Amino acid sequence: MQIAFLNVPRKKSRTNDMDLNGKTVMLVDDEPAILESLNYYLQRSQLIVTNAKCGEEALAQFRNKPFDTVVTDLAMPGMSGLDVLQEIKKCNPETGVFILTGRGNVELAVQALRLGAEDFIEKPFDVEKLILKLGNYFEKQAALKRTAMYEKILPICAYCKKIRDDRKVEQGQGEWVHLEDYLWKRGTAMSHGCCPDCYEKQIKGLLGS
Repeated sequence: MQIAFLNVPRKKSRTNDMDLNGKTVMLVDDEPAILESLNYYLQRSQLIVTNAKCGEEALAQFRNKPFDTVVTDLAMPGMSGLDVLQEIKKCNPETGVFILTGRGNVELAVQALRLGAEDFIEKPFDVEKLILKLGNYFEKQAALKRTAMYEKILPICAYCKKIRDDRKVEQGQGEWVHLEDYLWKRGTAMSHGCCPDCYEKQIKGLLGS
């Protein structure tokens, strides 16, 4: 299957090793042949694909059920790809939006990047290239989520109770510091007191009571 604006991917593809299973993509294009062909190849890559024939239809579906990514044509009747991009970002800034553009529209595509598009692809394009860009996007998002998760975990030594300060350095390469030093570096004010248990063990012992 091959139509205008699309180049069929090779059987042996760099995208074969990407884990795209279950990721959701909305395709927005006013040309049915483009939608049909893209849908076919993206589904073969284990992506869950939904089609929209115009920007208005895309937004209605997105508001009902957000998607991980949106791939939209730039020049369409009614809402343009730039309009779709801006409305999608209003609904969910985390959604990755990719712009398909014909030759001669590169300036508009660059404008789309300034408005928050993840990337743009100039027609005619290789479907494999689009799938590769989607895969790279999903890998980047997964890495960001892992980093955010690690940042919420405070590494504490099981023996001396020092804390590893991984801020501003590669994960796992931070300096081991005492709790007071760690909090001081974070600008957290501290006051020292004595909990009831320590009062019983330490203070009363010193007082001989």
